[in-house]
Amino acid sequence: KQKMDNQQLLFTICAATYLFISLTLKYHQGWGVKVIQFIQKGMSPTTNKLIRTIAFIGFDIIPMGAPILMWSGVNRVQQLGIDMFTIMLYTLYNQSALKLVYREHRPENVVRFVKGKGDAIVEKEYSFPSGHSWATTALWLMISHFPESREMQIKVRYAALAFSLLVGFTRVYSGVHFPHDVIAGWCCGVMTLYVYDNRVAGPYDHCLAALCMFGLNLVINHLQLISSTHRQDGLWVAPALILGSWASKHFLSLDLLFSLSYSKVDILIRAIVGFSFMSAFFIALFSLIDQMVFLLSFCFVIPIVVLYVLPFLFQHYISPFARQLLNV
Repeated sequence: KQKMDNQQLLFTICAATYLFISLTLKYHQGWGVKVIQFIQKGMSPTTNKLIRTIAFIGFDIIPMGAPILMWSGVNRVQQLGIDMFTIMLYTLYNQSALKLVYREHRPENVVRFVKGKGDAIVEKEYSFPSGHSWATTALWLMISHFPESREMQIKVRYAALAFSLLVGFTRVYSGVHFPHDVIAGWCCGVMTLYVYDNRVAGPYDHCLAALCMFGLNLVINHLQLISSTHRQDGLWVAPALILGSWASKHFLSLDLLFSLSYSKVDILIRAIVGFSFMSAFFIALFSLIDQMVFLLSFCFVIPIVVLYVLPFLFQHYISPFARQLLNV
């Protein structure tokens, strides 16, 4: 009961903070630009590499690593991977929708430290709230619930807090977010995890949620709230992935996934395949970003591949072949 009271108090504080920032949004941009400019005075090649490393460890590695957790062969770890993947998708949709509500443009008169495809995506999305800060906070705090011992939970929670703060700092340093975007993202991450942990989910909840998202998107599209310069592609990508995940569970079953064997060799094989697959996934996703029909079809199929097709291939073909090759 004490734990629940503390969680409710934290949720209330985060909700109040987010509400205050959102209602006073226009007053924060001036001092926000000054903070960014002050931080960027310390820019150097070494600092830039450090920032990229922090961003990769704190955020980029999570979507890359979630499938590897799902394929671990340990049921608790597999469920953690599924929960992380699920909360990541809801975060993607919610932050995209809120950005469309507030329509805050990215910081101006600052150095934009993003390159290639990342720069193109940044320019297509609004700024408030920070999706990276939101997702990092929710996902790392979720990971902190995983250890069974209270002592280890506390240690992981400190690490989660550190990663959330550091990733938020990288977004400000990179000139793609105001400080108040990041603070709001942290608050949303805490609130998202609270709602997810205390939800009462039925078998069709994710399906209904995805269909509602698509319906809302059609309304948004009809009202012409999405411009050609700020499309918020997460509005479409997230429900397609959620629907594909739900279809995998209810039409194909996850029995094959949860029956994967556990061994060091299998974990290594799946990790190599997992990182290769997710790297290919992101490359394909970026290449399809301007082809909506192909993008949605691709996103619907990906969870089926991750949750059903690849576990089948692991069990019947990939692992036996690798073991034979390695003489294990």
